[in-house]
Amino acid sequence: FLRKYGNENSERFRSARNNFIRSLAAYSVVSYILQIKDRHNGNIMIDEEGHLIHIDFGFIFDWSPGKDMRFESADFKFTQEFIDILGGNPKAEPYALFVKRVVQGFLAVREHATELKTIIELMFYSGYPCFKPVSIQKLNERFRLDLNPLEAAAHMRGVINSAHDRWTTKIYDWI
Repeated sequence: FLRKYGNENSERFRSARNNFIRSLAAYSVVSYILQIKDRHNGNIMIDEEGHLIHIDFGFIFDWSPGKDMRFESADFKFTQEFIDILGGNPKAEPYALFVKRVVQGFLAVREHATELKTIIELMFYSGYPCFKPVSIQKLNERFRLDLNPLEAAAHMRGVINSAHDRWTTKIYDWI
């Protein structure tokens, strides 16, 4: 990131990091809700402006690589490399902005939970292997509609903390 966009004080770096923060936050919320898997480094890219781009959506909901071995235990990919771009630790201002954007995104998605669940329920009987008998129930649980907005925000901060540099994510990249 430094090689591509310059030092942290440059306008180009700050712009790229802001793009990275926004796209990583959106990616994190979408990955959490849809349970996107197969998140190795070959499926994650950064474009010329710093946006994170995930390709290959072959494993979502309740289906994962390796004959559904469910090795990826984090709700989204949040490696130390990502954290370094965000300032290196949770106390850094860019990291705090990322957390804020994830929480805002999650709260916004919850407002449309009914519509999203309806679309997904229509696909449930498609025969795709990502849909298991528990898929709709687990999707409902991820929206956390039982919580008020403050509690939901705290829940999402917990999801972020849980994903923070998870060892299974490191091993999956290594493999």
